[in-house]
Amino acid sequence: FIVSAVLGFTAMTESVLLLLIGFSAGNSDRTEGPACIFFKDNCSASFGQVQSLLFLNLCLSDFITVFAARTRSWFFTRRPAFALIAAGVLATLSMTFIATEAHLGSMRPITAYTAVIVWAYTLIW
Repeated sequence: FIVSAVLGFTAMTESVLLLLIGFSAGNSDRTEGPACIFFKDNCSASFGQVQSLLFLNLCLSDFITVFAARTRSWFFTRRPAFALIAAGVLATLSMTFIATEAHLGSMRPITAYTAVIVWAYTLIW
């Protein structure tokens, strides 16, 4: 119970922080701050780009949680099954492609740079 609560709270915290960073990128008057790390072009992003940013973050953090929660010890003490590794690679690469290329609903593509920064942000958390 405690492990799942910590994993869930951590994922929720990092997602809310990224949402706040994304919303701050909607303010076109910004010239510095965390939004400039994620969005190089004028430190601004559209609402659709913020949606894509969070979509990618949630997909990555949820799959990382699967890897972290599958063992009773540290996640790196047991090698995951080949099927889990293959599913993880396919899912994360597909979601990265969708976030950087697709126009789904009101989502708008993010740059490859932003996707790399989201990957780094998620892995650090």
